[in-house]
Amino acid sequence: MPVSCAYPGCFNIKRPKRTFSSGQTFLTFHRFPTHNPERLKLWLLALHLDINTPEHALICKRVCSDHFFEDDFKPSQQGHRRYLKASAVHNTFLQQTEVCMFFFFYYKR
Repeated sequence: MPVSCAYPGCFNIKRPKRTFSSGQTFLTFHRFPTHNPERLKLWLLALHLDINTPEHALICKRVCSDHFFEDDFKPSQQGHRRYLKASAVHNTFLQQTEVCMFFFFYYKR
């Protein structure tokens, strides 16, 4: 089963051969940070998904590299392999007000 990007309206699909994005960089697909609950909630908010989505429903979902800034990636020393920094959230479509509201309600508890 092909892996597609979970970003709404994105039709990028992971293929066996390396795929280029529109900017002629390698397109990579990244898993949801299920091991980091705070960061996971930011990802879910950015994707307009329910923050109570069960972890098993996210295991097969991916977000492609088109939705991150270059600064969100660690420098690579192994060819074209790209890793996200621990703080990376989909900056392309994350609205600042959503993040502020999340932190306000989350840390107010």
